[in-house]
Amino acid sequence: GEQEEVLGHIVAELFEFQGTLEDEDGLCVFVMPTSAVGAVIGAKGSKISEIMSESGAEIDVGRECIIGMPDNPVVLRGRPGQIVRA
Repeated sequence: GEQEEVLGHIVAELFEFQGTLEDEDGLCVFVMPTSAVGAVIGAKGSKISEIMSESGAEIDVGRECIIGMPDNPVVLRGRPGQIVRA
């Protein structure tokens, strides 16, 4: 839908800024409220495993808050379409 289209543009701009080609794996780093981390990871990692399996992207959620912020870093690795799906 429209959200995927917008995210696709953002990821494409990020890849271009990083000098990463569309057919290469790239990185997308963002922050997630600590309160949402549990819902994304799920019981024993079930939800994050499902997201990675369905999208093809690798996801690494930082275990500790960013100093001075109530948020955790999240790193997505993959091709643009994989990152958007995740």
